[in-house]
Amino acid sequence: MNAALLCITLVLAGSAEDALKEASERYARGDAAGAADAYESAVAQGADGVDVYFNLGTAALRAGDVGRAVWALMEARARDPWDDDVRFNLELARKENPDTLVGSEEPAWMSALLLIPRAPLGWAAFALFVAFCALLTLRGLLGPSRAVERAARWTGALTFLLGALVLVVESTVGAPAAVVVSKEAVVRSTERVDGPEAFRVHAGLPVRPMAPARGGLVRIRLANGLEGYAPEEAIRVVGGPPSVKAM
Repeated sequence: MNAALLCITLVLAGSAEDALKEASERYARGDAAGAADAYESAVAQGADGVDVYFNLGTAALRAGDVGRAVWALMEARARDPWDDDVRFNLELARKENPDTLVGSEEPAWMSALLLIPRAPLGWAAFALFVAFCALLTLRGLLGPSRAVERAARWTGALTFLLGALVLVVESTVGAPAAVVVSKEAVVRSTERVDGPEAFRVHAGLPVRPMAPARGGLVRIRLANGLEGYAPEEAIRVVGGPPSVKAM
């Protein structure tokens, strides 16, 4: 890292810390809208993490900015899918959305896995890994054994499967996803800004972007399968943590 880049990094870090401090002070004074703006300024200057987005979403929800609240809390959940506070506040924010839809933006297996606390999953994966290593050691001491080899294969497969499920959830929950941030948005049935109206969506509704925005419109799909073209400025994408964005 050269000297100029290091200076820029330090300046941005300092600016983000100042913005986070201002956000906390504004929230303590009861200025929820100002706090949300300050948290978002901190994000724009490089601040990241579940706490930053959780605080942003909570402040936005308190200020009545439902769209931004759901978006920020979904960003927080993408960073820690098992955080109970994030999930609770996200559920509160989602209830402020007036749209009633059938279906979920997430697969059933992922929703079911998230009902299990992360700690037991982690300990189960660790215990299986220890058992797998023990079986390999036992095989080395006793020599070839069909029973030991079969147990080792099954234990190794279960260890890999459980670990992979946790990693998949933590890296893909809610993504690719977006949230309606406008109070109300008209969704068109064709890719034209003056096309026929298909339906309307409202702030706080999670949607799935189906293609990059073009001509000011982005194609979206709702949880119940409906599709259409919404104004680009009405939709905000949930990007997820930096490690996911880089993939």
